Amino acid sequence: MGTQETDAILGTGSPCRWVCEGFSGKNADKSNQVNPPLNSQPTGPAEPPSFTRIVRDGEKLVVGLSDFKPGDGIVQTEEGWAARVPVVGYLEISDGGVGRVSPVVVIDEVGIHAALDLRTARDGEAGVTRAEVDRALTDSGVTDGLNPNRVDAAWRLFDARGSLLRPMRVASGTAPVPGRLASVTYEPDFDPDHSGAVSEAKSGREAEDGSIDFREQDRVANVPMGAQFGVWTPGGESKEGIGLDGSPIDVPASEKSKPLKTGKNVKCEPQGDGTVRLVAMIAGVLEIEKGVPSISEVLLIPGDVDFETGNIDADGSVVIKGSVRKGFRVAARLSLTIEGTVEGADLICGGDLELKKGLIGSETTKVIVGGSLRMKYAQNAHVECSGDVEILDADMGSEIICSGKILATSGRGRLRGGTYSATKGIRANEIGSELGAVTLVAVGVNELAERAKAQLKRELEGIKVQLRRLKAKPCKGPGTAEGKEAKARRELEKLSQDLRQKMLEMDPVEDVVEASDIVAKKCVYFGSQITIRGVSLRPSETTGGRRFALDPETNRVQAKSK
Repeated sequence: MGTQETDAILGTGSPCRWVCEGFSGKNADKSNQVNPPLNSQPTGPAEPPSFTRIVRDGEKLVVGLSDFKPGDGIVQTEEGWAARVPVVGYLEISDGGVGRVSPVVVIDEVGIHAALDLRTARDGEAGVTRAEVDRALTDSGVTDGLNPNRVDAAWRLFDARGSLLRPMRVASGTAPVPGRLASVTYEPDFDPDHSGAVSEAKSGREAEDGSIDFREQDRVANVPMGAQFGVWTPGGESKEGIGLDGSPIDVPASEKSKPLKTGKNVKCEPQGDGTVRLVAMIAGVLEIEKGVPSISEVLLIPGDVDFETGNIDADGSVVIKGSVRKGFRVAARLSLTIEGTVEGADLICGGDLELKKGLIGSETTKVIVGGSLRMKYAQNAHVECSGDVEILDADMGSEIICSGKILATSGRGRLRGGTYSATKGIRANEIGSELGAVTLVAVGVNELAERAKAQLKRELEGIKVQLRRLKAKPCKGPGTAEGKEAKARRELEKLSQDLRQKMLEMDPVEDVVEASDIVAKKCVYFGSQITIRGVSLRPSETTGGRRFALDPETNRVQAKSK
């Protein structure tokens, strides 16, 4: 191996020359023995040293390298490079020209542990002395936690072997104690680890035949009003540490117990044991943002409803930024807004439903709306709506039944090839199609109420059959089988009365439905059937705009030009 001469001037003595044997880096330049300009600090992992020598604090260095890169412990002064280290250390230069000065006393980043790094002196060098070791410990700020016996043992090993195989710990401070972190324990029904309100959801639901329906993933945690959905437990006491210089060491922020934070609609009920009950102030969806729980009436789905989200079933309102994919179901107790398309999916909405784009149905799917429905277009859909239905462009081949009005006067305003029943009236630009597609429109009858009443009648008939069977048996004391049958009769009779009351409440208001009419602003095509309060009219030919109403005197549907 070649050699590289380097001048070193001790800060308190006269200049001396020494030789860096064993260093023949690729940047060595024997013709240039002056200090190079200051370069940027090296980045990336440090290269293993190819050259090491002992230096003292303030020692001035002349490194004969054309591309020297100064690292830790090397500073530039007016006179050139100089070592900056408590008392004594080691100049290390890697094969890539990176230089650094490592101290004899090595302290960890936290400032809790200190070790001695003692190395063999090169030929002609002044070796590290015990006095320098003691002064280095003091200058490094090691005043607390120093173990003199460990210092003596390290020195004896160094004196006997000539160097330590590895740095030897000689001082230890007191590490901070983080204590127990505060935590929230969620009730099983609302646990985000299972409900999917924040983290992973169930991967699917097993059917009776053993198959897995991956659409059923329980990703929404619905919380009833007044329900306790979790318990907050305070954290334990943390304790700061003591560094080697006697200064306090704080607990890292990530390990500190944080105070209780809750979001909207969450009531905190402190308990005697220091815990806090978390109670929902409204019925809604549990949401957890950065560990902070809140109850929201609106569940926001940022993308599509698909296998990633699973079916949606929320006690509040739902806003879906994407589409609802085929085969999935969305249910919302309050309003529902979908900004994308809906194709072959079930929608159940207790309030208003708004479909910013289209609705494409199937034979097996249905849309049920407790309020009003507003959508751009529909095709082959099955819709039951308790309020008005507004179609902003057109419908083709759907079955739409509503207790309010059907309005299709925006865009093309077409009702074509489907069945449309509205209690309070229908307004459209066009009814039917030029190809004569059968299009049925009907008003004046609350078909949804009639269907519900028919269902109630079937249930009532079933109760009557059960009552007849029970009345045929004698009734004795309350503890006998006959007494239990008497109790069952009373329960059935009460249920029968409730069903009758529901049927009475569902009767339509006559003066509202009598005024129901059907208006086609532009044209009514041949093949359409107009029905008002059960009375039908089939136009024999395609006509222009018409208003259809029931003549109370003749009980016939009359058509008048618009």
